[in-house]
Parts: sequence; structure tokens; C-alpha cells
Amino acid sequence: MRLRGRLPTTQHGRSRALLLRLLAVLTGCLPLLAAELACHLLGLGITATDSDPFVGFAGSRPLFELSDDRSAYRISAARLNFFRPASFPARKTPGTTRIFVLGGSTVQGHPFSTETAFPQLLQLSLERLHPARRWEVINCGGVSYASYRLLPVLQEVLQ
Repeated sequence: MRLRGRLPTTQHGRSRALLLRLLAVLTGCLPLLAAELACHLLGLGITATDSDPFVGFAGSRPLFELSDDRSAYRISAARLNFFRPASFPARKTPGTTRIFVLGGSTVQGHPFSTETAFPQLLQLSLERLHPARRWEVINCGGVSYASYRLLPVLQEVLQ
């Protein structure tokens, strides 16, 4: 009497059991392979890079806007659905080092607050290590912001 789930002890029996298991797996995969082949032959699922509205950056809005009194830059209200409010003086004072930290949700501090995010910790560390220098660390982290979407932000902060 053979126990269920155990392979037969003869060479022929083991080969047959292995073949049956292989056929069971292939039978389960066959509909997926057929669907994949049909989609490939029909040209479905092939997307061009120009179909992504963010690749060309046509019509992209700046992240920062100058305040009404022209004394500071702040994150535009139109971009607050991805970015947290942040601002910095329009004119950098002498002896100040300004650092822009770009990235996605983790840079922003999501799901927590910007006060616990990496840019804030960086600023606190720099102020502690080099108190004679003034530090401005600006958090440019955006929720669901892929790295290729940050190119216009990088170009903007380099100006």
C-alpha cells in the first residue's frame, strides 16, 4: 500500500509521477501563455515612452513660486497635492549653504511629517556639527514622484 503524496519507489513510477506533476503545472500555465502570445501578436500592451505625459515635461509647472512681496520662494499651491509646504528666502544671505533634497515619499517624510524626514534631520545635524555656518535644507520630496519626474525640479533648483 502506497501512502498518498509519496513518490513511488520504482524508477518507472517516479518518472511517471514527475511527468504528471509537470503536466499539471503546464496545464495551469497554458491559458496564461496563450493570452500572452495573443496580446503580443495583436500588439496589445506595447506602450511608447511618449504616451507618458511626464516624460516630455511639456507644460510642466514650476515647483516654487515667488511670494507676492518677492522675498521668498515657496512651493506653489498647485503642487501641494504631491509636495508639502516649504519656503526659503529669495536672496541667499552670505555664509549660508542651501541644500535641496529631491526624492519621493521617503524624502518628504510620508507617511509621517516633514519634521521627522531626512532633510530636517540633515539640517539639524549640520547645524550641530557646523554652528558657525547657516544652513537651509529644503525638502523637495513629492509623494508618488518617480525619479524621472524630478528632472524639471532639479533643473529649477539649479537656476
